[in-house]
Formats: sequence, structure tokens, C-alpha cells
Amino acid sequence: MTSPTPHLGADVLYTLTAADAAAIDDRYPMPPPFATQTRSAVEEGTVLPAKITRLNGGTSQNLHVFLDGIGGWWAPGVVEGAGPGTWAWPA
Repeated sequence: MTSPTPHLGADVLYTLTAADAAAIDDRYPMPPPFATQTRSAVEEGTVLPAKITRLNGGTSQNLHVFLDGIGGWWAPGVVEGAGPGTWAWPA
């Protein structure tokens, strides 16, 4: 079976890098203990849903990554693969 062809609006999965997780924590800080939770914690290797927002004419795509809770993350120039900093088709 062949993989689908990347296209605008396609649903994919993105695996966060350590730098992504740190930047998300800076942009959307976790609340102090006993405060209302606003999003789930993230770390390197966290897999999140994303949409392809731009086809870069090669193997890389720009993605809008959906956080579990408030906020979102823009991941530009991401290649298909396995592991942190890559996107994959959902199983």
C-alpha cells in the first residue's frame, strides 16, 4: 500500500522536538499547582495532530500543530519521517 500524497489541509501527526516543547512552554506556561489546567504537558517525542498548511515544493511541509488545550504551534519545513521534528500519516 502506498502513502497518500501530501496536500493542503491533510491531517497528519507531528512529533515534537525538545526545542518545540521548550518554546511551547514559554509561549503557553503551565499553570501553578491547583490552578485550572489550560493544556496538557509536552516534551520531546509528544505526538500531536496537525494539518498541512503549505506545500513547500519538495519533501517538506508547513504544519499547524494542535495542542491538547489552548494554543497551537507552527512547524515550518517539516519532512515526513519517524521521530522528533517529523510528520507522519495517521495509522
